Amino acid sequence: MSPAAIAGVSVGAVAVTAGVLIAGWSAPGLPDTPVLALTRPAPAAAASLARPGGDMMFALDGLVGELGIEQRVAAEVVERPQAARPTPPPAPPPPPDVALVFRRAATAVVRQPGQGLAVLIARPGQASRLIRPGDLFDDRWRLSSLTMDQAVLSDGVSERRIALFAQPGAAGSPAL
Repeated sequence: MSPAAIAGVSVGAVAVTAGVLIAGWSAPGLPDTPVLALTRPAPAAAASLARPGGDMMFALDGLVGELGIEQRVAAEVVERPQAARPTPPPAPPPPPDVALVFRRAATAVVRQPGQGLAVLIARPGQASRLIRPGDLFDDRWRLSSLTMDQAVLSDGVSERRIALFAQPGAAGSPAL
């Protein structure tokens, strides 16, 4: 073998060895060096204010540890489900003013011989009826006294004086 052939073989061997070393070093089958990355999910503004001591260093409950390569680890934000606070049911609407309801339903004051005065109540879709002092108008209000132009309803706690046939807005009459 000639000296040029020996030099060519030795340069080729060195090139092959260097290529194997570089290929082995960057081989994808080898595990990468692990790195511990601590991430904290972005807290909701109200949650961090509502938690006493939430900004102190020992409040580590939200930290998530991931073991992996620093370049390849994507921080994953995990939202904790927050307990849904039950909303209170809406307040029921106030009952209509009994004076307005009574005045709309009262169609006439009737004088019955021997029985005194009574109010004729006529509501759409219901049978007409006579109410005398002492009778219930609805579930809460009772007719306590009656004259030709005024009725007094009482619920045991309060009394309502209702002008029956006065113009709306007049003293003692409810505005319609």
